[in-house]
Amino acid sequence: MKERKQSEQSDSDTFKHYIFCRHNLGLYSLNPYGIEDKGQWMQDRIPLLGRMLSSLSRQTNKNFTLILSIDPETPEGWIDTLENFLEGFMIPVILFKGDPRTYIAQQVTHSVWLITSRIDNDDEYRPNFVESIQKAFRAKEEVIDVHGVQFDGLQYYTSGRKRSNSPFITLVEKWENPVTVFHKPHSTLNTVFPGRFASSEKLYIQHIHENNLMNKIVGKQIPCPWK
Repeated sequence: MKERKQSEQSDSDTFKHYIFCRHNLGLYSLNPYGIEDKGQWMQDRIPLLGRMLSSLSRQTNKNFTLILSIDPETPEGWIDTLENFLEGFMIPVILFKGDPRTYIAQQVTHSVWLITSRIDNDDEYRPNFVESIQKAFRAKEEVIDVHGVQFDGLQYYTSGRKRSNSPFITLVEKWENPVTVFHKPHSTLNTVFPGRFASSEKLYIQHIHENNLMNKIVGKQIPCPWK
């Protein structure tokens, strides 16, 4: 598999900001959710992935690199499909076979700080997400979270989260021995590092749909917050 890469950040930066998305990690190996028709799952995820990638292409600050990690046993045909699909989005992205933590461990950098954010392939960031995280950066190891909404295709809902433990958290840490935002589940990472919210702005949309196996509506119904 060729490495799909665009204009990664300079090593002279104070920090590097990576966004992690585990696209189908485990699907063709461990298959923890018992997906029977893996090809259909991959096909159904293409438009969802496109929505997520579009949200990254609309970021007001593009000083980041997306690590789109895929199962090492993904068939070559699907790898070709993903590589071609990524060509349609003008964002810095690396298609990586394996856990994104492995990618980070392989990097040699002169940056002092590492920022890693997480997103699922069926969700999206609002345009100011990256800018808000980087504005909130301070030279301190900590979890940074943002507020957002859930959306079921018809109605918007509050996220139902009051602590800095959403699936959209970011970890700021020193580059010396990085553990990344996937060090612990998002619900408990703020028990290892201090956590806070970047701002009161709603900066993500968590999509709830029939193929979403883990997430359910937990908040209260609200009008669209961006009208």
